[in-house]
Amino acid sequence: MSFALAFKTVAVMLLFTVPGFLFIKCRLIGEKAISTLAKLLLYFCQPCLVITSLTGFEYSSGTAIGLLIVFGLILVSELTMTGLILLIFKKRFEDVKFRIYSIASCMGNVSFMGVPVIKALLPDNPEAVAYTAAA
Repeated sequence: MSFALAFKTVAVMLLFTVPGFLFIKCRLIGEKAISTLAKLLLYFCQPCLVITSLTGFEYSSGTAIGLLIVFGLILVSELTMTGLILLIFKKRFEDVKFRIYSIASCMGNVSFMGVPVIKALLPDNPEAVAYTAAA
């Protein structure tokens, strides 16, 4: 594992955002296209990423139990954080941006950003990728 490899992987992923940014700034993509692309990422690309992450190795009973434990711990921690944030911003929830901030502060982008980074850093450990996808 090296910092340079992690940096390179994240930099390449960030470079993938540049065309989208330029298309929006140059008004080559409209509002409906943005919504469509977001739905494509959410409903097609993300499930495919999770499925490929979970099928890259042979399961044992210990791995399956470990994945369930990680999933359960992540679920409990996200629900706890969501509850705390809801209590903190309860009075400001009429404003849409506070609802978005609340969910964004609780739900990390571990799977979508984390899986490619973990694949690059630990290519010989597909179980680590599966644990990242479970999170």
